[in-house]
Amino acid sequence: MADAKKTTKKAIKPIKPVQFSELVKMDSKQLNTMISEIKVDIANLQYNTKLGDVQNVHACRNQRKQLARVCGALNQVSSSKEEK
Repeated sequence: MADAKKTTKKAIKPIKPVQFSELVKMDSKQLNTMISEIKVDIANLQYNTKLGDVQNVHACRNQRKQLARVCGALNQVSSSKEEK
């Protein structure tokens, strides 16, 4: 008889959302680092969602929204530096 595999669902902790007003205060290096972390997190969430290991299936959507916030803040920070 084949042994039944026990699947344990891991709780993947996404990056905590940050308010846009706090993001604008950061410098571009911090924002670029945050963008790369969020992209890796989104890829992991998508992969684990397909495997069925994610408890919160909406976490990927929330991370994409956070990525959009960070990209918008980066655009605003870079445009304000160009104006000076």
